[in-house]
Formats: sequence, C-alpha cells, structure tokens
Amino acid sequence: DGAFVDAVVARMLNEHQEEPRHLHDTNGITLIAVEIDSGLLDQCKQLVTPALKGMNHCSCELIKGDFFRYFMDRKHIGWGGNHANPLGDKFDLIIGNPPFGGSFAPEIEDELDALLGNRCGIKIKKETYAFFIVACTELLHRGGRLVFICSDSLVTIPTMTGLRQYLMTSG
Repeated sequence: DGAFVDAVVARMLNEHQEEPRHLHDTNGITLIAVEIDSGLLDQCKQLVTPALKGMNHCSCELIKGDFFRYFMDRKHIGWGGNHANPLGDKFDLIIGNPPFGGSFAPEIEDELDALLGNRCGIKIKKETYAFFIVACTELLHRGGRLVFICSDSLVTIPTMTGLRQYLMTSG
C-alpha cells in the first residue's frame, strides 16, 4: 500500500531539506516499486505522489506487475541497458516485504526453480518468499543492502536451511 515507498520518500525529503542538492547534481535517486495487486498499487500512488512533487532529484516508478516475470525477462534479455524493464539495472538498496505464502504463475514455476532454486551448490526451497529474497540479492550492486520484514521462519524452520546458508555464504 506504499508504506515502504512513503517512508523512503519522507526520509529523502528530510535529508533534502537538511542538505539540499545543487541544481547541477545529476546523481539523482530513482525509486522503483513493483506491485502485482492493482488496489495496493493505487493506494501507493495516492500516498506517495503528493510527497514527490518538488523533488527534482528523485524519480519514482510505481509499476503494476509480477516481480518474478520482470526478473525472468531481465535474465532472457541480458544484463543492463534495458530500461523498459524496471529490473534492468542493479540497485543500492532493496527494501520490502517478501511474498509470504504466495504462489507462482504455474507457467513460470519450473523456470524460476531453474533460475533461483540452487545457489553455491545449496538447494533453495521452491517458495515465493525464498525465491524473492534470492532474486533480490542478484539485483544488488556489490555492497548493496537488502532490508526485508521477515518471519522467524527464516531462522527457525528446517525448510529454510538452504536460504539461510545461501545468505550467510553470500554476505
């Protein structure tokens, strides 16, 4: 519903007021939010759009779509330069709430498993939550940060052992 995007925009506004960017500064910030649910995306737009007015150094793309399809399209097209795909570049920061208990579109489930189901010789459980986290790690610049709200299952249940090992191995 825009809670994460709104929080980022509010923080940027505060930082901008404390330390305004010079007009010639071209190192702007681009926020990209991908939401599959139309209603939630509309709520996000209503919440965030007014706050973005007057923020010349920031652009925000609020996109309705399936994150996993964008991720797969990026893989098929090749890395970089594909600005039609919101996931065509790497990111410094990825924040969010992984899709707990979600499901994949059946026609892409096997391909997603082939793309995301094994990392560093470690089997990752075929689940939206785990695959979302793995995909996001691939979308980070070296040294980038991944910040998610996660259930305790990430650190407690045996089926998440592969994801835990991968995250500890990859940093």
